[in-house]
Amino acid sequence: MKMNPEGLRVPSGENTLISKKALRSKNGRRMKLTGPLSEGGVFVSLKGDFGIKRVFRSPEGKEDLKRMITALGDGFIEALLDIDFDESEMLGSIKDERKVIFDFGFNDKHSRVFDLEMQQQYVVFMLKRAFCYTSRYHSTQMRPGEDYKYDHWPITGVVITDFNMPELKDGPCVDLHEIVSRSTKRVSLVCTNLLTVELSKFNKGIDELEGEKDVFLFLLANMGKLTEIPASLDNEKYRPLFERARIANFNKEEMKRYNALNRQKKELMQNCILQNCKVEKKVLKKVEKKALKRGR
Repeated sequence: MKMNPEGLRVPSGENTLISKKALRSKNGRRMKLTGPLSEGGVFVSLKGDFGIKRVFRSPEGKEDLKRMITALGDGFIEALLDIDFDESEMLGSIKDERKVIFDFGFNDKHSRVFDLEMQQQYVVFMLKRAFCYTSRYHSTQMRPGEDYKYDHWPITGVVITDFNMPELKDGPCVDLHEIVSRSTKRVSLVCTNLLTVELSKFNKGIDELEGEKDVFLFLLANMGKLTEIPASLDNEKYRPLFERARIANFNKEEMKRYNALNRQKKELMQNCILQNCKVEKKVLKKVEKKALKRGR
């Protein structure tokens, strides 16, 4: 991890300078720096809030969401039977947090709660942030005035990122994190789990997919780049998912919001480029001054 001239942490190995000023809107609020909602294909990208909600957070998307969570759980998460979406939203507690701190929550008939977060922009200490948010979600099960017995449902935070989380280092693309006793090597507390998915570690092509876990990882990582439904996935099982992601199928309000978000992201990227140029010029001037002093 290193600091750029503006004091913003960026991943090691990246040369891009990101200005703090460029990441703030006119009212001073911090903005998310992400790519476009579509990556050149005919389907919306699933790497952002809009796409992941459009495809999975709907009555039509329940079956695909159940299959995706079960597949990513890879045997460690018991198959979901049914899903009820949580209509309530947990708001951020500090000014720089976005309004809602996870994309959406849901529960199943096994008395389990899940909250899903898709994060495209690099975040320092993402795993700790996800654990904090998931822990805060426990409070939504507490009701004022009740004789509370602390028997609330276990919560699994599903954290999907388009970057490598530094806390996980050389870990696998998908992993389940539980609270385990060091002495007994058994899960000692089932209240809070984290299912992490690092899409940046997934590099299989369409012809290399093995099983449903790979299929969903491929779709999460590449949906926005596809110009057609891959032949191997053009069937009754996956076709409805693609049709929900197809940009041409958006209704008027969805298309309006989609275009507005795309404009916002493009403007933000342009603003960042301009600010970065200014930062680079300042850095170059400092380097030139130091070089001149050394030459005297």
